[in-house]
Amino acid sequence: MTERRKAMEDMCRLARTDALTGLWNRGYFMELARRELARSRRMERPLSLLMVDADHFKNVNDTYGHDAGDTALRVLAEILETTFREVDVVARFGGEEFVVLLPDTPRREACRAAQRLLETVRAKPIRCCDNVFSMTVSLGVTTGEGGAESMDSLLKLADIALYAAKKNGRDRLEVFRGEHRC
Repeated sequence: MTERRKAMEDMCRLARTDALTGLWNRGYFMELARRELARSRRMERPLSLLMVDADHFKNVNDTYGHDAGDTALRVLAEILETTFREVDVVARFGGEEFVVLLPDTPRREACRAAQRLLETVRAKPIRCCDNVFSMTVSLGVTTGEGGAESMDSLLKLADIALYAAKKNGRDRLEVFRGEHRC
């Protein structure tokens, strides 16, 4: 029975995690995020969401090869895991895009965490196949405070902010929520 239980646990873990980075995958992120959103509403606590995209990622693959691109994504995943709290939900959302859900986190604290992430990524050299390069990320930040938001709407707002960060020069964060700024 122990071998069967281990096989089932392994299968569940594989179904929930991204094979390359070891982070939660999009499907499991959505499950955890909906639970956190419900808790946030019930407790009347803020919930922030960061959408993270590796800047000019295609150039990394084109210049250094796909092995280097995979290494860069793994390094970014490690930075995400160590930059954020254990209660935060970090996931690979697809391609070079990641999401971070910050329970009990108002906008100002989310912006501080996002700024820390920008600085950490900028400073981290990536080594692969005798090459050393660096990367940057663009970030979209939004916060749900009234409890009326759905997870889909929070994702859409963070995505709008992310694209504003890219449009405004990359290697930066933008916030979506009216006139509020970090």
